[in-house]
Amino acid sequence: MGYDPAKNVFNGSTLNFNGSAVAAIEDIEWHVGGQKVDICSALDALMLYGQGLDDPEVSVTIKGTTALSRGDVGELTVSWNSDEDDAPLTDAMINDTVVSGSKNGPITTKIQFVPAPSS
Repeated sequence: MGYDPAKNVFNGSTLNFNGSAVAAIEDIEWHVGGQKVDICSALDALMLYGQGLDDPEVSVTIKGTTALSRGDVGELTVSWNSDEDDAPLTDAMINDTVVSGSKNGPITTKIQFVPAPSS
């Protein structure tokens, strides 16, 4: 898959939460990290690590404010304009919201989604 300037742009990407499109998106970040697991023994000369459980986090920045609030749970999907979709987070919870603004700029809201226990 090579670079296609007509498709490898952010414009046109969408984020849906609970079946509704989140409007006025400025930025989406899908991060999958995780904790490292210590697997070394007393005989090892260096620390050795294995991969722990995935710890996905999705952040979206929108223009304006939103009715979404901390603790809301639902399915989260991201469809990138490059025709690639991330696997949905079936049970995503809003963990954090930050409303900010600066002189001569728009008010924006950053929303952080994390996995939630299955209902």
